Amino acid sequence: MCGISGIVGSSSNTPERHRQVRRMMDVLAHRGPDGEGFLWMDPAGNARSTHDDASTRIPDGSRVAAAFRWLKIQDLDARSRQPMPSRDSRAWILFNGEIYNHGALRAELEALGEQFATRSDTEVALAAYRRWGTSAFARC
Repeated sequence: MCGISGIVGSSSNTPERHRQVRRMMDVLAHRGPDGEGFLWMDPAGNARSTHDDASTRIPDGSRVAAAFRWLKIQDLDARSRQPMPSRDSRAWILFNGEIYNHGALRAELEALGEQFATRSDTEVALAAYRRWGTSAFARC
């Protein structure tokens, strides 16, 4: 069931923005009782995330403040938490849904040399995007 919320603007690091993101997550608590994660990104694309830490302050210079509540269904491993970074941390994903053919996509990506740390469809979606760009979505 999960839930995603976020704020994009010229500056997301004010105390009020932090309270807004926290309130949005509290409203979504019923959609994802198994945990929460936060992502902050600055204008240069540098990102930082935390999980299950309601007191974390949004870093200075952040333009994006996003948050995720999850219900663990696909992969119960803590490494499947979101926001999830790519292996090089240059791309991040917040994903709500299910990729029904993620097993086939995983096998195709593994044949191309991709390595996976989890069994989650989220990690497959991120690797597919990194490999094929937006054409990855047509494969799902």
